[in-house]
Amino acid sequence: MRLFTFLFALLFTTASFAQDDMIIEDDDGSPFKAIENEGLTNDGKAFVDAFISKDYNKVIEMSHPNIVEMGGGDVFMKKLLEDDRMMMEQQSIKYLSGSIIEGTDIIKAGDELHCIVSQSIVLEIGGTKVKSFSNLLAASLDGGNNWKFVNLDQHDTESIKVFVPSYNTELIIPERRPTENVAN
Repeated sequence: MRLFTFLFALLFTTASFAQDDMIIEDDDGSPFKAIENEGLTNDGKAFVDAFISKDYNKVIEMSHPNIVEMGGGDVFMKKLLEDDRMMMEQQSIKYLSGSIIEGTDIIKAGDELHCIVSQSIVLEIGGTKVKSFSNLLAASLDGGNNWKFVNLDQHDTESIKVFVPSYNTELIIPERRPTENVAN
């Protein structure tokens, strides 16, 4: 149980289909491209906005159900999110805004659809604004109508399978982009 608690606590810290389930990289070597699935874009934005605005019930609702179940359930997870935010705020870290900026191709993963989206979060740390990036697994359990999310910062293609056994290892988790300074 401690492992699951630890992994979930790290969750928020700091319709096209691929023809052959392979990620095709853009010219810059990135597997990301503009997201063409409007539902994925809208759900991704709602997920990030819920986190920024401390709507933890919505964050939990939009998290992959396996993460919620293995993380101790709704009540426990909400407490973790609240405690994590309070700790960040005590360290003078403020979440200002966030967005889903791009994604990989959507592929089949068992009964689910999966892709990886790049999330950016603008933070203020002691008066300095920075943009932090992370990769999220976006999973649709209903054929692409609704999307659930998992932060991949602490996962590789094998460890994510503990929480999402249907994860298709053809979907390669890109390296996390470095944090950028934002002009004030």
